[in-house]
Amino acid sequence: MYRVLIVDDEPIIVNGIYQILQQAMHLELELYRAYHAYEALERLERTRIDLVVSDIRMPGMDGIELQEKILARCPWCKIVFLTGYNEFDYMQRALRNGGIVDYLLKNEDDELIVQAVEKALRQIEQQERAVERVRRADAKHQSALEVLRHSALLDGGERDAGTRRTRFAEAEIPLSADRSVWVMALRYDSELEERGREPLEYACSNIFGEFLQPTCAYVSVQPEPGYNIWAVQPRSHTAEDESSEEAEKAWDNLVSRMPSIAEAAQEACREWLKLPVSLALGGRVCDWGDFGEEARRLCDWLKRSSSCGSELFLQGEAEPSESDGDSMPRMIRVVHEYVAANLDGELSLTRLAELVHHSPTYLSRTYRRLSGATLFEYIADRRMNEAKRLLADGKLKIHEIAAAVGYESAPHFTRFFKKQFGLTPQEYRDRGGDK
Repeated sequence: MYRVLIVDDEPIIVNGIYQILQQAMHLELELYRAYHAYEALERLERTRIDLVVSDIRMPGMDGIELQEKILARCPWCKIVFLTGYNEFDYMQRALRNGGIVDYLLKNEDDELIVQAVEKALRQIEQQERAVERVRRADAKHQSALEVLRHSALLDGGERDAGTRRTRFAEAEIPLSADRSVWVMALRYDSELEERGREPLEYACSNIFGEFLQPTCAYVSVQPEPGYNIWAVQPRSHTAEDESSEEAEKAWDNLVSRMPSIAEAAQEACREWLKLPVSLALGGRVCDWGDFGEEARRLCDWLKRSSSCGSELFLQGEAEPSESDGDSMPRMIRVVHEYVAANLDGELSLTRLAELVHHSPTYLSRTYRRLSGATLFEYIADRRMNEAKRLLADGKLKIHEIAAAVGYESAPHFTRFFKKQFGLTPQEYRDRGGDK
């Protein structure tokens, strides 16, 4: 069924054409009426219209202006103009603008009006068939590319750079075959019905692409139903004339930002599509020859994970140790070093997240998962330990110690200290510290 909008400032014309088309039952039309151009535009905002039958001369906004606005908003829409005997110049302008199927004199026979609409509908059908042919051809093309990409990235483990470049070109992979790559695995955490699975996964892939595009060159493949693998490089990394120093900086920037980018895309899928996904992010940059193995490792890790519902996992990071040694993940080491050097300054979650190029939510969640404590607890503990050291040293007054460990007032510091240790700072000092 096609939707037709009839527009004229003369109600008798609108209603007459409405009745003529209503009686042409073989056309199966859904009819709408508008009595001026502005009302027609309001209808076009609310409803997809396939054909507009409009007067060419109307007060306020004439048919030519309406035609221009229709084609700007709805380029698929066809137009049949109603004209008077002396409006040939108008018709010339309208024909140059495009979208015109036919034009009729207002006093034409009913049969000619129906024939004009039939002609328009035939053009619309032809247009739809052409679009469908393009869509099917594109779907076949994308399906073929998916097979080629799967083979080039996951099956071959091709280590010869020349062969790899050829296969990348055949599969239209927009990445450098001679440079390193970073890997991310995605798991869909909802049981999707077969009928709705493909559109949702396609929409999810587009969302991730929107978030990755400003920073990365990327491609994704589906190793099996319910999972996606993303191959990612810095956008500048595909340039052949990039220096090693530029490449190193680009990778440092990308690897530091990817958790926040991935988390933002993950949240967008959950909010916009109601589709929870879990992610495993590669802990290292790898060569193309190791890409397939790294991809399988991340997918296997997601399969073994019992967590389900928009989790984000960093792979390749060592578990935190009791000390701040080399085994501590870099992100936490940076935070700890900054906290130690700035106990008297601002240590808000927002400030620390900016420091490591992550979102506050990601930093908070990841810190707790890796360390077993909240970041607030860690900061408070460091401040109290430093306060105890300064109290035992005996060189600073209580209010000076409070300021030195980041408290705005001595009373606030005293209340927190007593809550932690059961003694006021002065009582702790008088007792000689922890002796």
